[in-house]
Amino acid sequence: MNNLRDVIDLPFRHVPEPVYKTVEYWIEKVEEKSVSNFIKWSFEWTRNRLAGIYTNTEPNSQLGVFVALSIILRSRYLVLCPILPVLRQRYYHLERSPEMLQFTVWMMAQVAQVDLCLGLYSWASILLPLVRDKFLCNPRSTDLIMQLIENVLSNPNARAILLTNAVRENERLFPIPSFEILLPLTFPASFESVNVTERFVAVYPLLKEVALADEPDMEKMKEFTQCVFDLSLKFAEQGNPVLANEATSIAIWCLTKNVYCCNHWDRVYMDNLEASVALLQNLVDEWKDHSLKLSSSPRDTRILNLTMKNFVLKNERGLAGGGASTFLYEEADKYCKEISRRLSRGNGFLKGCGAMILVAVVAAASVVLSSSLLD
Repeated sequence: MNNLRDVIDLPFRHVPEPVYKTVEYWIEKVEEKSVSNFIKWSFEWTRNRLAGIYTNTEPNSQLGVFVALSIILRSRYLVLCPILPVLRQRYYHLERSPEMLQFTVWMMAQVAQVDLCLGLYSWASILLPLVRDKFLCNPRSTDLIMQLIENVLSNPNARAILLTNAVRENERLFPIPSFEILLPLTFPASFESVNVTERFVAVYPLLKEVALADEPDMEKMKEFTQCVFDLSLKFAEQGNPVLANEATSIAIWCLTKNVYCCNHWDRVYMDNLEASVALLQNLVDEWKDHSLKLSSSPRDTRILNLTMKNFVLKNERGLAGGGASTFLYEEADKYCKEISRRLSRGNGFLKGCGAMILVAVVAAASVVLSSSLLD
């Protein structure tokens, strides 16, 4: 299978509409466990056939198996959800059965034809890890995996549908572990870049939007941003400048979404000094872009300012201890003090504006009162 688009509707496209409706009606009456067992059986049966293993219970029609499977996956696509964890188990694991990749991609493509969200989720949770762990040096397999996600995202309504359902039933459509895999594949070091990198770069913006979509619950959003913040700090310290830049921008996004990430940053600051320096430098260099969000309220300004003061104290302790990190502490101290200065200047400006507004209100009230007395 070289082109997924050529086979995505096989053998489904050859099923007459009346036959499809009849089979769909029958399938709807079958209990979910039986349908799931059939899909698992078809997976194992296909693997055995590819390995040249045949049994005495071979189906009468091999094509019939794929026809039934195609109809099931399109009419009762949610049945794939409980099967996905099974595919991660050692017995079924695709790393041990790479020849099954084409069949697995075909299965997921059937589901993606009727449910983009489940198509994306299955790709992110099952196939994307394989690119990192097994197939990065296998262009043919990686190409097939990329074709699936490109097909999903090519739908004109993909962005609206995926962002609307980015978090459903307390589960993220693009899980954080999958996003952790996606980042270095999209932003590899220059010497690690491969042909598929450009394709990851092309799909990354929308996948990032889905991965970082807001949680509907405020407390869960706080937990989520803190988790992503930790992830960003890790990638910012891996010596890959391209990846570090993206990780730093994501860390700042976390701060703008949840200022209480500053409290967590304070706790892990000295353990992630290099990443913290990069983050502080970015805040200073792009202050105009970030300041309005980071100091949108007195509370946010106070938390960020307190964090900078705590960092200054830690920098002083680090400098007093000497050692290889002296330069980093010096850089960090410079940026922390500059951010504090700008925050203080911003507060003064806001206070000045407040005073001017108050004077204007008093003056206007005086005019109105004088007019009333004259009348």
